[in-house]
Amino acid sequence: MDNLQHRVYLTELREALNRHDPIQLIDKGAPEHEYDSERSVLAARLLHSHTAEEALAVVHDVFCEWFDPQIAGPRETYRDLADELFTIAQRWKALPS
Repeated sequence: MDNLQHRVYLTELREALNRHDPIQLIDKGAPEHEYDSERSVLAARLLHSHTAEEALAVVHDVFCEWFDPQIAGPRETYRDLADELFTIAQRWKALPS
């Protein structure tokens, strides 16, 4: 993935994270880059996920690490977000290098 492709990939991940707003920070007025730290970790780890279940575990683990398991909440609440992020990552992973 070249630099331009990587930036577009990151933008797609940001849009999905903000739309799902798993910690309800965007809804409370946080800036659009609120989840960029988590996004950076997710961007790399999702490219190595082989199934939607692996992606779900990755997404939940990242939010537990960055926030706190209590704040992050149960894994299942991340399913829709993880499915969308996994789909995005798989599409980008399939592109020729």
